[in-house]
Amino acid sequence: MSPAPSSLFEVRVAKETFKFNAAHFVAFQGFRERLHGHNYTCAVRLLGGRRICSDGYVLDFGDIKAITKKVCKELNEHFLCPMHSDVLDITVERSERGGGKQDVRIVCEDGAIFLFPREDCFMLPIVHATAEEIAIYLWSRILEELHAPTLIKRGIHTMELKVAEAVGQEAVFRYPVPTESECAPLDVASFIMGEDVPVGACQAAILSESEIKQSPRSVVKDKCCAECGKGSLILEGKLKLLVDSVNEGAVRTCILAGKKCEVEDLKKIMSGIV
Repeated sequence: MSPAPSSLFEVRVAKETFKFNAAHFVAFQGFRERLHGHNYTCAVRLLGGRRICSDGYVLDFGDIKAITKKVCKELNEHFLCPMHSDVLDITVERSERGGGKQDVRIVCEDGAIFLFPREDCFMLPIVHATAEEIAIYLWSRILEELHAPTLIKRGIHTMELKVAEAVGQEAVFRYPVPTESECAPLDVASFIMGEDVPVGACQAAILSESEIKQSPRSVVKDKCCAECGKGSLILEGKLKLLVDSVNEGAVRTCILAGKKCEVEDLKKIMSGIV
């Protein structure tokens, strides 16, 4: 009896060794996360056809395990640097540590500056260090090792890559295996919308008026969407923080220290840093 027209084979591999610990922060226009890290995990899924190969496999699990573990190890214990960021000024420069060492200098849109040893950074061809874009990179890197022509010959037409930052928090990227004998890594930027898109509900929209007045620092957005109608409350809350800081002597302390009080100083005061 022949296989039913609807029958399809696939394999999925997710092992404890498919992991890497890494630091990152996501940055886009008007927003930057704090530097933090995750214990990333990943899984690979290969979609085949109605029949398996003469060796009885879609693809040997051992091949998938060895390659995925190798690729994860490359990223392990690094800062994931998004080299194609449109809001970060990233340069590699000679280090003051000497010995021919290099440092990676990152100047952020908000003026923050990071300096990492080059050997502690993994320079990724991505725009944002999100799980979604990391999944695209891993898809390309693992495909490179698995060899696309081999997959095509074995009837594998699609590969799926899942990246999780934590349990229950994962991104999945699924894409056809290219049929060309020589396939270049995927261009991550080509998967990103060109126009500005909403980034989620304004934080103020989910807070009550009393919550905003009692704890204005809980409103983390610098901008408020016009639709939520609470922009004036946020402004009032931030002004109250500034007034309280003046009354508590924070601004006066800055001036007495012989430093002119700048806008950035006021931002720090209102953020509770000073």
